[in-house]
Amino acid sequence: MSDHTTARLPVEVLDEVVLEEIFSIMPDDMQILFSSFQQDAELRLQRINDAMDAGDAEELRRSAHTLKGGALGVGAGGYAAQCRAMEELGRNDDLALAPSLLVSLKSDLRGVVAALEQWYAARSVM
Repeated sequence: MSDHTTARLPVEVLDEVVLEEIFSIMPDDMQILFSSFQQDAELRLQRINDAMDAGDAEELRRSAHTLKGGALGVGAGGYAAQCRAMEELGRNDDLALAPSLLVSLKSDLRGVVAALEQWYAARSVM
């Protein structure tokens, strides 16, 4: 499944300018950054799930907003766009599409993490 997910979110969806800028500032801490992003993203996805279950559109919006910021911070603009869509669902208090979008966000997170690792491995070889 991860091969399929990685195919949906190839390295090209990453903003290499953002990644190169981060790398120039903290080359030895990229793996820590990626790991922190993944852990926080998993927490935010759980909060989105819990907010969905509770019908709490505001918490869903806040958690999606934070997740979007984290994705932008690691150069994952495509993933951030999906988070923005979830954020809008919360903002509009329209949670009908949230379950299917959450499934995509959970699945695509694996692809984002794989793409980040692939980028770092390729960059480290240079």
